[in-house]
Amino acid sequence: MPRRNDIAKILIIGSGLLLPGSNVRPAVAQSHSNISVRKIALVRCMSGFDQTAERIFANSGSKTWKEYAKVEDVPALSLDDGEQMFAASANGHGAKQVRLVEYNEDASMSYSYCFGPAGKLNSLHYELRTGWGWGYAEERLLGPSGEIVQRSTKFFDTGSNQKIPRPRQADDVPDFLKPTMYRSFDSLPFIALFKNARVNATQK
Repeated sequence: MPRRNDIAKILIIGSGLLLPGSNVRPAVAQSHSNISVRKIALVRCMSGFDQTAERIFANSGSKTWKEYAKVEDVPALSLDDGEQMFAASANGHGAKQVRLVEYNEDASMSYSYCFGPAGKLNSLHYELRTGWGWGYAEERLLGPSGEIVQRSTKFFDTGSNQKIPRPRQADDVPDFLKPTMYRSFDSLPFIALFKNARVNATQK
């Protein structure tokens, strides 16, 4: 099974793959051993995004955000300190796509945010995969004033990816079912670094 940070890098850099981490409580570890790598459907706001031009930001090892020249340079993310890794890219029309990965001891979370040319959030895709064998996915489309005009949710089995009824355990972890919304591109935590030239990217 890949190391936790390798998993984060696979998700953020390639075709959007995610596997929950292996460093979990003993009660959860057995279910993790049977989980295979799965593709995550990412919401695309428009065409023209070049993943090779994504800029990588992380707060690994501290609460200070740093930019990294490539995702392989990002140090391992901690399970306990709210550390995150973002990948941001723009297209020729001014729209921006931002992908986020984070995890804790029991689950892995991935996001795809789409911001329009004015910098307002247009859509959000969120996917949670727990070590208990179930996951949760949510998509939101927002209107011009930031109101949610369409929302879809589902629970699924992490082994088969098939839709399942709401697990009883979901009531014990309500925060897992509340995706973080950044309503504007400028509200992202690494925005000060993004406004700097890419040549300032920090090496490992």
